[in-house]
Amino acid sequence: EKSYRLAYTNEDEKLSYEARLFTLDGQRFMDIVSVGESASTIPAHHLFKVMEVGTNLQVAFLNPDWTRRRLRQNPASLSHMVVANPDHPDNRDTDEYILTADTKALQAFIRQHRNDSDFFSGTVKLERLQR
Repeated sequence: EKSYRLAYTNEDEKLSYEARLFTLDGQRFMDIVSVGESASTIPAHHLFKVMEVGTNLQVAFLNPDWTRRRLRQNPASLSHMVVANPDHPDNRDTDEYILTADTKALQAFIRQHRNDSDFFSGTVKLERLQR
């Protein structure tokens, strides 16, 4: 299984991730997890649908608003935990939903919803760094 180093850099921060590409029923996806964080950081995974592979990589991310709505409506549909936003603990619309299901359950969830409107949104183009 191949993994890649993914670096996100802007004016304020530099983040490092391990990225793994995988195929599910003929569609490509990418799972990334942060690396190099402190011992108390939860190594959360982030799921992307791969839209285009070439000189650059174009991906769409799993929509957190869609996920929040779906899991509120049907909490038993996928194992998860809810973490209140410390800046807005009384506003449930700002809660973070952390998916805790195993790989088989996550794949079934993706298969069931990957064509749902807004399941993936917000395309991002990742540029290859020249060395």
